[in-house]
Amino acid sequence: MRLKLPHGIAGQGQLLLHDALALDTALDALAAADLAQQGVVLERQLDRSTTFSVGEVDCAGMTIAYYGTQSVTADGAGRETYGGSQLFVIRGTLDALLERTLPSQQREAVLKARHYDRCVAAAYPGFYASRRNYDVIDGITQYGTRLCGVLEQSWRIGGATQAELAAVAAFQREPALHAVVAATVERYGAAALPADAEIYYTGEDPRVGRLTKYRYVSVAD
Repeated sequence: MRLKLPHGIAGQGQLLLHDALALDTALDALAAADLAQQGVVLERQLDRSTTFSVGEVDCAGMTIAYYGTQSVTADGAGRETYGGSQLFVIRGTLDALLERTLPSQQREAVLKARHYDRCVAAAYPGFYASRRNYDVIDGITQYGTRLCGVLEQSWRIGGATQAELAAVAAFQREPALHAVVAATVERYGAAALPADAEIYYTGEDPRVGRLTKYRYVSVAD
């Protein structure tokens, strides 16, 4: 089982727990007031897992939809953390995305995200968010069973937002363009950048040290 603190970001604030005693120990280490007010997230641990980003965005008079994968990198302290997202982006909605021929694993991730999105719409009539992004995990349980499901939603600016905006800009420049690959990359310390990198942040972060964030976009095959 994996325990996550609700205020954790970029994969931090997590513990892997192997038994009930470890869970009790982890909960006892939390301040009672924090536990009562914020709670914690408990997830089944999956091995050989892939985390997909799936989303739909309304921006600049158009709708885009996408699926993609997240990558990890080492932060300034050597800890594994979020390293970016690479997205396959189309003009249109998640429904339009599912009309395309997608790899089976990616198709299931999009289906799970769309189902979650529809459940939210049914539960909260009139709800609207111009950005609806979902993290979907696919992996193997300790019993050898494959599971796929939505980890969490993001209806705010997130790690993949710069890739989404790069795709929107590409579609604006070329009205006949229907699909692109757009990506964000985050690197700590000294980083070698590709020639087509568009840097949108570089500097000394007081929490993690030297950090560079860039994006790129290309026409999809």
